[in-house]
Amino acid sequence: MSPDLAHEIGSRPLLGFSRMLERSNSIDAAVVAHWIDALTRNAVACAQSEDQALVHKGKGFDDPIDSGIAALTCVAYALGHHHLFGDGTDGAIVGPGRF
Repeated sequence: MSPDLAHEIGSRPLLGFSRMLERSNSIDAAVVAHWIDALTRNAVACAQSEDQALVHKGKGFDDPIDSGIAALTCVAYALGHHHLFGDGTDGAIVGPGRF
């Protein structure tokens, strides 16, 4: 796929964090947009062909996006905008947003 299309596709799961993080009133919307753009640009760069004309959808593209989801979930946790699955006796899973 083209680098522009890859950037658009890679941004989709990360953009879901925008509204939630902006509502925290702790982070400026421009900062969140910059983080998402940087994370997506990294994914595109990791998966580009040698001539940079195409981006290959696969592990080299998906893993940086997954890491971006984890990073933005950490930000949500730090701001108190998270939820937990489990009681901690056998671990817990942190998710972004409150239920």
